[in-house]
Amino acid sequence: MNELITGAALAVLGSSIVGSAAAAEPAPAVAVAEQPALVELSLEEAVQLAVSRSFRTARAKRSEDVAVLRRSNAKAGFLPRLDVGLTGDQQQRSYEEAGIDYDPYAGRNFRGGLNSSLWMPVDVSGVIRRQIAQAATQYQISEREVADTMLDVAYDAQNSYLNALRAQQNVIADERVVEQIKQLLDRSRSQAPGVTPFLEVELGNAQQSLTNSRTNADQAQDGLKQALRMPLETKLRLTTEMTREQQSADSRNLFQQAMSLRPDVQQARLRIRQAEISERQVTDGRKPSLSIGGYMNREFVGSSPIDEDRRQISNRGIGVNVKLPIAQFDGGQLARQKRIAGLQKEQAVADAEELQERVGYDLRQALLAVDRAESRIESVPDKQQAFAALKRAEEQMLAAPDGQAQSLLAQVSNARGAWRSAETASADAYIDYNRALFRLRRTIGNVDAIGKSTTSDLPEVPIVGSGAF
Repeated sequence: MNELITGAALAVLGSSIVGSAAAAEPAPAVAVAEQPALVELSLEEAVQLAVSRSFRTARAKRSEDVAVLRRSNAKAGFLPRLDVGLTGDQQQRSYEEAGIDYDPYAGRNFRGGLNSSLWMPVDVSGVIRRQIAQAATQYQISEREVADTMLDVAYDAQNSYLNALRAQQNVIADERVVEQIKQLLDRSRSQAPGVTPFLEVELGNAQQSLTNSRTNADQAQDGLKQALRMPLETKLRLTTEMTREQQSADSRNLFQQAMSLRPDVQQARLRIRQAEISERQVTDGRKPSLSIGGYMNREFVGSSPIDEDRRQISNRGIGVNVKLPIAQFDGGQLARQKRIAGLQKEQAVADAEELQERVGYDLRQALLAVDRAESRIESVPDKQQAFAALKRAEEQMLAAPDGQAQSLLAQVSNARGAWRSAETASADAYIDYNRALFRLRRTIGNVDAIGKSTTSDLPEVPIVGSGAF
């Protein structure tokens, strides 16, 4: 309190000095920094911004694009291969021998021409088909990876939003407490001056709590801004009010939904299929192969490219290339590769089973969290009754004689604390309920949080610029 008084005195003294200096000479123009505009943001908009701006989502989508290209490359294995090229070779040799003269251009020689070939593979052993199946499976895995990443990003954004919303609600509650104490303090100066010093102390404590709440709100908003890649100086006002939504508690149906909807579960199944294809591909290098094609070459031969006596040589043909492996000794490499592929398949199956068990455990924990949150909502105190009790206690204190007013001050303080707790308990209960509900939906793999809004519906929110490295 002394520090506050000292700071106020210094501020008054400083203002008087500045005022007298301003009277003596004109004050120079001072540029005032423009305050950033307040951005109103709903939960759905925050999720959309996080998903659309996330580096993790972009990274997963690039992996998906790579998988698309690799699948196209694998399909190109069925297409004919055409090669066309130009060749040119100019040589010049000279000979010298004592006492004998030679034509200096006798060793000049040029050879050049056009070469072309066309070959068409015939997939007699299914090697190309397995390569396409492998690439297609990898593409499907990358698709699920994008969906799983988007769910993770959305879930993180929801939690960051709820943290910031809780902090915002605490600031609002503390602001109301400060305002109520100020109103009571103004009335006490005329009706109960004996409690005025005590109320001034309470006001200082309430203002200190408000400062702490604002600091916590700034930190919580910074976490949300980081998730949304917003500049930290952006001012946010969160507009979504948390409500209670009924959720089916049939764990068996929810487990089936999780096993069919979760992208990571689908990925696990695809990895088993991928391992099975890899197991069959181990011996592809020793399977029979067949290709049909032709070639045509035309060469020009002479002493130089501009030599009128140059000759043309044409060469063309059609061929069938058949490879039929009979026996090969590799020191046991093929057997070990088969064993490796078999172990990788076993591991893929075990990973899928482990994930299924973890989904069941996570689902049980998520359902318990929803049940606890629902029970908390049903038991929250009535904030209107708490506020009415506070007003009654204040009126009794102000109406009491000066000696009794001080003894009633503790009841007012307790009533104010109960009202403040009721204000935040209701908001906290609904926030915790929705947090548990979001966790349950993430456990199931529900994508309702993604895709409700389009990019054009989102507010114009600045994005942190990407620097050059």
